[in-house]
Amino acid sequence: MLHTSDDDAADTLWYRYAGADHRAFNDNFPRYGLTSLHAESGYTEYFPYWGFQKCTPLDLDRLMTYVLTKLPAGERSYLVKELRTVAPVQRWGVWGAGPAAQPGNKNGWSEEDGGWVMNTVGFVGEDERYVLTVMNDLHGEGGYDAGRATVTRVSAMIFGGYFG
Repeated sequence: MLHTSDDDAADTLWYRYAGADHRAFNDNFPRYGLTSLHAESGYTEYFPYWGFQKCTPLDLDRLMTYVLTKLPAGERSYLVKELRTVAPVQRWGVWGAGPAAQPGNKNGWSEEDGGWVMNTVGFVGEDERYVLTVMNDLHGEGGYDAGRATVTRVSAMIFGGYFG
């Protein structure tokens, strides 16, 4: 799921571990920093569903900070490795900081009722020193490619000259 953002893999995890009422994950999300995340209804027969959740950039920042500072060392190391070795299709957003920044990230995107929403959350620097979260809502003024380019460019503007 992390490597290529594979929807089938995410579905497998969700249906296997979300519990009979599909709420097990949502009930625990606040523990990891996703305190304003909420499930959206009306888009799928299952509710809640991983693919229809709304959160803020601050939620994503708190989640990444949790991963980097509060997870047991083995779990943290595993996730850092996975986020640093995502497939080329996922190397945008935080990856705009450039390879010298040692980026790791997870991107998200969704075509909402009002247009595309794109986000990237991850880290850069030795020992994952900096956490970066960028989210944009194009309000129907651009598509997937424009959103992807925007969050990547913001990452490059912030960190592109810092490393290297």
